[in-house]
Amino acid sequence: MFKNENEEIIEHERVIFPLLFHDLSKEDFKCIGTAFFINALGWFITAKHVLYNNKGDVLKTIYGIQTLSDGKQVARQLKQISIHPSADIAIGILDDAFDGSGHPVEYELAPTLELSLAMLSKQDEISSFNFPKSNRTYDQHLVHFKFAGLWTKGKIEGFMPDGSPLVKNACYQTSMHIDTGASGGPVFKGNQVVGVNSSGFELQKGKKPLSFITPVDFILDLNLQDDNGLLVSMDTLIRNNFIKLY
Repeated sequence: MFKNENEEIIEHERVIFPLLFHDLSKEDFKCIGTAFFINALGWFITAKHVLYNNKGDVLKTIYGIQTLSDGKQVARQLKQISIHPSADIAIGILDDAFDGSGHPVEYELAPTLELSLAMLSKQDEISSFNFPKSNRTYDQHLVHFKFAGLWTKGKIEGFMPDGSPLVKNACYQTSMHIDTGASGGPVFKGNQVVGVNSSGFELQKGKKPLSFITPVDFILDLNLQDDNGLLVSMDTLIRNNFIKLY
């Protein structure tokens, strides 16, 4: 659980959420990763690689599944995305919401997480909450998902300024387990987000997990468009308190 700025307890599922891709050619949905809110209007961070298909094209019709304060879930369509040119991180904005039948519905301002740009040290304890697996069932023309959030924990094993075999940007090697679907989830040191889940190796049972996370400070290279279509830098948004920075 988290506390918001009013010291109210917030469930993890309200601030961290799964991303879905709507495959229009097959009229089907697929869970592609995890994301988390950094602004109440629906701004979020995720891993860049979850936004691409196997051909290297950016996926269209992506939805974030927001859990409301009463426990109901709504699907909010992706309105805008800013993808880092080299690092495995992206910032997006969610727009209108729909229910399970595709009808427009109301949604709430989202609780948000606080970011930290501080460097991490070897043996720092970290954790992540994400959605590595989802249960999908079909009822005639409708697709139903059951999402199960999962906590994972580990330690920083070292900093890799030149990247790793799977993550090409500067990253941290960790002992935290990262499953498929957990990519894009927030990595915490204490209560602050310090990174984003990028990649993990499938190792033999009993072996210590091996994974890599992208530092959250790469968002400083990104921009979002305002309502007039003008680009606004993340640095400007942070300085003006649109994004919480520790």
